[in-house]
Amino acid sequence: MLKKWNEKWFKRWSIRREKGQLHYVLSQTAITVFFLIIGLFLHTLLYSNQSKWDVFLPNTAKYALFWFVMGLIVNYFGWIFAEIRYQDVINKQQEENGNH
Repeated sequence: MLKKWNEKWFKRWSIRREKGQLHYVLSQTAITVFFLIIGLFLHTLLYSNQSKWDVFLPNTAKYALFWFVMGLIVNYFGWIFAEIRYQDVINKQQEENGNH
């Protein structure tokens, strides 16, 4: 039998995978980039003087593009690893049901 945490993960992943790989990768990447930009904004706001704003705005686009590309790569592999885990769980369930 699956552990409680694995059961929750399995249900969540079943719902996510129905939406598709592209939806997962893009949405996770967008969320990550959004919070990284907010963090960069807060860092500039709290830990620098006003003269840094002229540097913040042009660099934000560069950072966002870099993080977006990196996020696509990382989340693509995240999808692959989660799918492998999902298939392992399905195989274990089938083995348990087949043995009983």
